[in-house]
Amino acid sequence: MQAILTSPGDFVKFTQDQAILYATQLTGWSEDIAGSGVYKKEFRWGTTNRVRSSWVDLTENAVKSVVLDPNNDLFVDFRITLISGGPITINNIEIAYNQDPIYRDWE
Repeated sequence: MQAILTSPGDFVKFTQDQAILYATQLTGWSEDIAGSGVYKKEFRWGTTNRVRSSWVDLTENAVKSVVLDPNNDLFVDFRITLISGGPITINNIEIAYNQDPIYRDWE
């Protein structure tokens, strides 16, 4: 999932197609972004693969404030927009989460 943003206003959206099961809490995210430039990171989430929340700035507080029900599926999308400078290369970005221990027992 690599993307290169070269001009201000360019953006890329990473959409999750497979549900995260039995998630109890979002704990953060990991990213591999290289290059020079100012960019904005946002995320959204949902319990179906069709309906998501509004875009929210990707911050530690915003991620940790999402309230989850482990009985619902979880889908998380990311959007990165180049504000100035560039190019930047987004090699990877993904959400970190805790999962109900019962799920691990079923695997």
